[in-house]
Amino acid sequence: MPDSGPAQCPGDMLVKTRAGLEELASGRFAERMHTDMATRLLVTIGRVLVLRRAGLMADAQPRPSQRRAVAEVERIAGRWLRDEMTAAEFVGDLPPEDVKLLCELAPGWAAAMVARPRR
Repeated sequence: MPDSGPAQCPGDMLVKTRAGLEELASGRFAERMHTDMATRLLVTIGRVLVLRRAGLMADAQPRPSQRRAVAEVERIAGRWLRDEMTAAEFVGDLPPEDVKLLCELAPGWAAAMVARPRR
C-alpha cells in the first residue's frame, strides 16, 4: 500500500490486524499454530494408517532411535475416529501434551515411514 494510513486502510483490515496483534501479545498465536500443525499432521498420519490397513503401504520399519516417535504418533493418531469427528475436533480435544508430542515426533515417524526396508 503506497499510501497507507487510517484513511486508506479498510476497516476490516484494521480489525483483523488488531486481533492478530492481540493474539500475538497474549501468547495464543503459538498455541493456535501448534493446533493447526497437529491437525494437518493428523490428516497425513491418518491417511497412512488407512493405507497400511488396506495393504497399500508397509508397516514402519523404525530404527531404534525412531521407535518412540512411531509408537507415540500412532498411539495418538490411532484414537482418531475419522467417521465421528474432524481432525480439527479431535486435535482440539487432545491434551496439550499430546498435541506437543504429535508436533515434535511426527518428523521422526515420517522418516521411519519413508525409510527403505532393511535387508
